[in-house]
Amino acid sequence: EAVLRKNISLNRDKAKQKQKLKKKKHAKEKSLAELEKNKDELSNYLDEKSRGLKDLEDIRKTILKDKARFERQAKVRRQQEALKSKQFSQLKGQLPWPIKGRVVTKFGNQWNPKLKTTTDYPGIDIQGKADMPVKTVLNGVVATITYLRAYGTTVIIDHGGGFYTVYSQLKSLKTHVNSEVRSGDTIALVSESDTGAKPVLHFEIWKGGEKLNPEKWLSK
Repeated sequence: EAVLRKNISLNRDKAKQKQKLKKKKHAKEKSLAELEKNKDELSNYLDEKSRGLKDLEDIRKTILKDKARFERQAKVRRQQEALKSKQFSQLKGQLPWPIKGRVVTKFGNQWNPKLKTTTDYPGIDIQGKADMPVKTVLNGVVATITYLRAYGTTVIIDHGGGFYTVYSQLKSLKTHVNSEVRSGDTIALVSESDTGAKPVLHFEIWKGGEKLNPEKWLSK
């Protein structure tokens, strides 16, 4: 009887252990499935961002060939003379930040450990809060306002001398195309993220056909 009771107890323990292992295996399989799903979602999101940046590149090429750029540059020169302001090229490391926040995506090559891919990022993402005012870094003329996939509403400002700044992920615009703006003017507010992530401002600096590292131009 004692041996029988012991065997029954052992069988119960085995059954419990088997059930635990089964649950553990199921949880692991579920976790792996979610990981793969998240990986696919991340891949799709990054593809969408890549297409948005390609659209922005096409817009940049159009702006550089646009005949209206001569009129904009004349406006910028008149602004600089009236305000006695320095040219963009003279202000490396001195430009004010468009919003206060932490840089969460840096300029240049970005390694994604989940997808094991490297992408070349043409600007920076500054983490802020929804509804934060977005301010111009220097006087200029609004060259374009457009909408980009994964980046939302985007404003591009011509600062003369071949220099442009790009502000993306905006809402509540407070400017329009061909509008003259001054350093520190509020042009829009930071938009909420569609993905549920913390709001960021995407910011770029161009010099003609070259994309510059914004952190080297913004004040330390």
